[in-house]
Amino acid sequence: QQLKGGGVKDLNDFFKNRNGMLERINDAQQKLFSQKAAWQQLTPEERAAQPEIAGLIQKNLDLIMKVVLLDRENEKLLLQNKLVPASHLPPAGRQNPNLVAQRYKSNH
Repeated sequence: QQLKGGGVKDLNDFFKNRNGMLERINDAQQKLFSQKAAWQQLTPEERAAQPEIAGLIQKNLDLIMKVVLLDRENEKLLLQNKLVPASHLPPAGRQNPNLVAQRYKSNH
């Protein structure tokens, strides 16, 4: 919202907060993938005792994906408004719009 309204005053602070958030999101995603794998290793009887867990894991993974997609939108806005210094441009692999979907599918 700040990017759309031109309300970002300190780009260094913006990028620092963004990078910290992305690291936390990545850590959370990796932990959820581990939890999902552990959950799938349980017997059907053990999973049936708490059926809501699978849905909660999936909801969290979906929310993480929404955050990642919002971050991509932010990157586009930054580029459109020429607010990104060359050192902050994303690597070529991240500019592939299908990369996120492919990674998400490969871990499901």
